[in-house]
Amino acid sequence: MDKVAVVGCAQTKYEADKIDQTYSELVFEVVKKLHNELGITNDDVGCVITGSNDFNDGRTIANMAIQDAVGSVRKAESRVSGDGAFAFVYGAMRILSESYDTVMVVSHCKCSEVNQYLVNNTIFDPYYQRHLGLDQISSAGLMANMYMNKYGVTEEQAAKVVVKNRRNALNNPYAHLQEKITIDDVINSKMMAYPLKELDFPPFSDGAVAMLLAKEDVAKKMTETPIWLKGYGNCTDAYYLGNRNMTNL
Repeated sequence: MDKVAVVGCAQTKYEADKIDQTYSELVFEVVKKLHNELGITNDDVGCVITGSNDFNDGRTIANMAIQDAVGSVRKAESRVSGDGAFAFVYGAMRILSESYDTVMVVSHCKCSEVNQYLVNNTIFDPYYQRHLGLDQISSAGLMANMYMNKYGVTEEQAAKVVVKNRRNALNNPYAHLQEKITIDDVINSKMMAYPLKELDFPPFSDGAVAMLLAKEDVAKKMTETPIWLKGYGNCTDAYYLGNRNMTNL
């Protein structure tokens, strides 16, 4: 089995509201940047995998609206709904299947254009759980409360993770939030869903990213510093929350 490497990556700056750019413009920006940085053309891309969310994009089969921008016209193209990380794994699998030498993975979102609490409420069971008003905030609070009670995790310990992540973001020029915070800042921030506070959660962001994956011999020709994928995987839990072990993450 061949090895897979990341040979290039291009991102936008992640911001609260990119009001001056459409979805297609965000995508085209990163695809063009990726091509220019690697010195490639669209002919060097064997397959395109996109990751987006129909609810955020405001249309069904939303990837059809960015086909020109990603350069996938008359190419193999597939979309993973709502999960850029899974789109990345899917792209690697296409290379490992020996169907393609290169795969470009493109993901985008404009959270600013839709009420994210309403969007996230739609992922729940429409007969019972959706009517409870569950969204990513309230469900995360339920899980966190159960987890902290089971394993004895304290608020201070959880806050240290937030502080560490925000500190790391200071080294990322594309990060949405770039400010140093303390444990007290996290603990004293606004309560969202017990025991989680406002600073426990990431912001809603607008942005896009494009990555080019390649098999081993092609990757070595494209760059002197390929990033080899050592391992990746995914799993799926039960859809109904009552059938899940909420503390076994």
